[in-house]
Amino acid sequence: MTPGHAQVAELFSARATIERWLRFEIALARVEADHAIIPAAAADAIAAVGVDDLDLEEIARGAQRSRHAVVPFVRALSRAAGSHGEYVHWGSTSQDVMDVGKVLAVREADILMDSALTRLLTALAELADRHRSTLMPGRTAGQFATPITFGGKVAGWADEVLREMQAFDGVRSIVLTGQLGGTTGQHAVFGSLGPAIRDEVCTRLGLTAPLVTWHTSRDRFVRWAFHCAMVAGALGRIAAEIMNLQRSEIAELAEPFDSLQVGSSAMPHKRNPTITATLMASVSMVEAEFGAALSTWRGLHERDKSQFGVEDEYLPSITTRTLDQIPQLIHVVENLGVDAEAMSRDLDRDGRTVWSEMLLYHVAQTHGRATAHELIRNASGAWRPGRDLPRILAADAAIAPAVIPDVLPDQQTRDRILAAGAAVVDRVLAEIRDHVRGKQ
Repeated sequence: MTPGHAQVAELFSARATIERWLRFEIALARVEADHAIIPAAAADAIAAVGVDDLDLEEIARGAQRSRHAVVPFVRALSRAAGSHGEYVHWGSTSQDVMDVGKVLAVREADILMDSALTRLLTALAELADRHRSTLMPGRTAGQFATPITFGGKVAGWADEVLREMQAFDGVRSIVLTGQLGGTTGQHAVFGSLGPAIRDEVCTRLGLTAPLVTWHTSRDRFVRWAFHCAMVAGALGRIAAEIMNLQRSEIAELAEPFDSLQVGSSAMPHKRNPTITATLMASVSMVEAEFGAALSTWRGLHERDKSQFGVEDEYLPSITTRTLDQIPQLIHVVENLGVDAEAMSRDLDRDGRTVWSEMLLYHVAQTHGRATAHELIRNASGAWRPGRDLPRILAADAAIAPAVIPDVLPDQQTRDRILAAGAAVVDRVLAEIRDHVRGKQ
């Protein structure tokens, strides 16, 4: 299931943020009661408070008045806990609350993103398999190169998405790490019990326990931002390729175009690639936000508020922007128009120059590869639009007695290209299947 826009927007809503802060305070109180730091009755009273028991609007107003995000929340929770309210937030600091809240938000976003990317992988795998035998021109440096299969191209897209998913599997536990350091990071209120209390709070929240407090070490959120940027980059490359292959002079691919959609107010015929263009613009914004994320590494001493203003801006934005991109690309991939005839037609464009590599090996049978390369390069200098490269080579006395196929691709060449493309597709699909099974 891919995340809907409302679901994504809710991730960093005021209500969701307060709910996560509340979960932290409840976990803290429970652990402290276990260690007899606060009365068990106080932990019960704090745990009985739900987000609906708090006046969210008053908390927001209090944050504006006090210019402090957490204090109004702590006061509201203390009032809701009644006579036991004095035990709320015992031994913690505001940064602990905010950091854990952000980590819990990232965890929820990661679940949504991983699920959505898995669906994208499935769509790409199906597209690759469906077109494993669809020949098309390969292109390098913006020019025709040699023939490939469209299925093999799509497998390359899928592999890039899969690599990023696998890469984040390796650092997920590092990113999803809890926090409890107190005022200057060494939980002095708890003495030697500090590390144990911190670890138990993290366990209750389902988060990794850190070795030390990371109030000014913001690399965990930067790693998440990097993951978002890499995912967005992969999506953007696919979108750019689709948009480019939709150009009028190519027209091999076409993103879906709704019956009510309008391409241009002045040119009724236009079917502009709106989805892919919008996605690419969003990718540019994610790249910029990742640059902002890198600046938060410059935190000073045990706390540095200058980091958090940047973090509070980029973290929700880069996360929600990336999450919003994935369903858009899934829609494009699942409904992509593929013109196999146009791809076949393009193999014969420009005088069949796409077959030069195959022609090289035909000539190499009698002349050797290096000599064949030089002979064909020289003969290709006589090529002009409207002329046919194989016929030019066949008429070149220096190339005889090499046999130049009159029909391209001949069956042997076709079989070789299809076998190579199928091998690419099969390897990637097998890796995708293993990855998806590992998630189940």
